[in-house]
Amino acid sequence: MLRVIQWATNNVGRHAAAAIHRHPDLELVGALVYSDAKAGRDVGDICGLGPIGVTATTDRDAVVHAIAPVCAADPGIRTFLDLPMITGRGILG
Repeated sequence: MLRVIQWATNNVGRHAAAAIHRHPDLELVGALVYSDAKAGRDVGDICGLGPIGVTATTDRDAVVHAIAPVCAADPGIRTFLDLPMITGRGILG
């Protein structure tokens, strides 16, 4: 099971979070949001899924620190830093 943190939950991000939640090989474990109105809320509620037990945060450091020990323990883990970035305009490098 690959643990995933969604970075933003706006137009594209909410669909990505929903797809991650539904995928049998992925586990949504966190989400960074940019709105105080979304912070502290269940990501599923933000994305129209109903509660899924994952709380959104505006604290970038908390998100990064949450995944750092996991990445250090398993050098095979890929992060957003070494994967291509998918945007609405295509795949970036």
